[in-house]
Amino acid sequence: SQTYHKGTVYNLGWAPLLDNKKAFLYSCGGYHIFIHNPSKLDREAKNFNRILSELPGSMKGQQYPSRTEFQWKADYSLLAVGNEDGSVEIYSGSNLSLVTIIIAHKKLIQCLRWHPSFTFQSPEASDFGNWLAVASNETSIKGICIIIC
Repeated sequence: SQTYHKGTVYNLGWAPLLDNKKAFLYSCGGYHIFIHNPSKLDREAKNFNRILSELPGSMKGQQYPSRTEFQWKADYSLLAVGNEDGSVEIYSGSNLSLVTIIIAHKKLIQCLRWHPSFTFQSPEASDFGNWLAVASNETSIKGICIIIC
C-alpha cells in the first residue's frame, strides 16, 4: 500500500466503506485507522478520522481520540472503535454515524470482540449477539450489551 503506519500495525480487517459494498482493508496502528482500497493500493489510503470529519452533520475541526483497536460486527451493522483514553465508540456500519460512546476503561483499549451471531450449540441466532467484549491495559475484561433501537 502507498500508505503505511508509522508504528506497529495491531489490527487488520475487511469490511465495506459506507455505500460501497466491496471489501476494503482496514488497518489500525500508530493511533490511526486507515482504510485501503485493494484495487488502488498505489493511491493513498483514507484516514478514518478524516472520513468522519467529512460526513454531513460532523463538527468541523473536531478532535478525535487516538485509535488503538477496531472490530466490525459480523453483519457489518456496527463498528466498535477502541481508543487510547479507554473509551469505545460505536458507529453505524451503513453511514458511520456515531451511535454511542462507552467509557469502558481508564487505559488504552487493546482488544474488542463481538460475540458470534451463531454458535455450534444452536442453529438459532445467539442471545448474546449484541455483546461486545472489551479489554485494555487494565486487568479486567468488560462485557457490554449494545442494543440499537
